[in-house]
Amino acid sequence: FALLRALREAADGDHELAVVDLPPLPEALAALALPEQLRRYLRRLLPPERQAARALRPMLAQLAGVPMPAQWLYETTARWEAELAAVQAVVEDPATT
Repeated sequence: FALLRALREAADGDHELAVVDLPPLPEALAALALPEQLRRYLRRLLPPERQAARALRPMLAQLAGVPMPAQWLYETTARWEAELAAVQAVVEDPATT
């Protein structure tokens, strides 16, 4: 997770150069793909379309028989999504070498 933190700090634009020591190539590629994978998992766990059904949440919970995710969970997911998108943009930026 140190790599994600370094990439997040690089996304802030406060630094011109960030040097990161990575493991051998296969593990490095997996680590660099992590932001995209985490974003995909978040979208599968809490699809943005479910946020639109916020007003219907109590009724849907009764019909489904299970509680619906709370609002704070959607807010946290949105914050993580934004942070991971910024990190992914750094990784995919053609100027990043």
